[in-house]
Amino acid sequence: IETEDTTAYITVTIKDSSGIDYSTTKLILFHGKNPDNFNWAVITDSADGAKCFFPAENDSTSFTSEYFFDHPIHKFTLKCIAGDSTKTCDYIFGMSLENGKPGILYHMIGVNGAMYEHYTQSAYFIEQLNLLKPDLIIISLGTNESYYKNFDSVGFYRDIDTLVRMIKKTNSVANFLFTTPGDHLKKARKNKRRIYVKNANVLTARNTIITYCRNNNMAYWDWLEVMGGYGSMYEWHKNKMADGLRLHLSTLGYLIQGELLYRAMMESFEKYEKRKVND
Repeated sequence: IETEDTTAYITVTIKDSSGIDYSTTKLILFHGKNPDNFNWAVITDSADGAKCFFPAENDSTSFTSEYFFDHPIHKFTLKCIAGDSTKTCDYIFGMSLENGKPGILYHMIGVNGAMYEHYTQSAYFIEQLNLLKPDLIIISLGTNESYYKNFDSVGFYRDIDTLVRMIKKTNSVANFLFTTPGDHLKKARKNKRRIYVKNANVLTARNTIITYCRNNNMAYWDWLEVMGGYGSMYEWHKNKMADGLRLHLSTLGYLIQGELLYRAMMESFEKYEKRKVND
């Protein structure tokens, strides 16, 4: 989001879920930090009244400002600080909220229609990803490439390798987990009637990802196989686990997918722990 308004502000409310306290004590704001970009203060409310926090002085990264709060908060307001006439605009890419408690920091980036090449061509993606210092990078791409008639498996393999090499250049210790594209259907015409048919390209995309992972000793989760294999989208749609396009999943479908991926990861982790004990 971008603004040229010197009075701009954004209020963020953090909701707890399932008994988990998601209050934050640290905010990392991803935004423009060029000479003509605004600065931001954070306003919080507490029993002692409103408080104003400014970025940490030792934060010298090119895309982030860090704010540390003296108590856990569930609500805050980002308020624009123009400073002087040389500062005319700013753009906010996102934010990371932390509280110092044990657990997982989960970040997600996804754009409708995104493909591997869109991330390699992004002006900011690699540098901003590096600032997160990820332990695990899960890449779930390939559906959109396989949806088009001119799908090229050789070029697809090259696009995968290009993205991985770019990430590893600045994130040498990060681990990768690839997921293969799920089954989906494509629109077609038969006797002037619209029907949905299987897309053979999804098999090629799936096999290409698996080949890349095996060639480079990387982990993968075969989502196509897990959901039932080639043509399984017919059953997923019939059972209301996919949308009307037979391309995306429904809310129920995505919940199931998330649960299955979580179980697969935990089962692998438990096997790893057992091997460590036995060794």
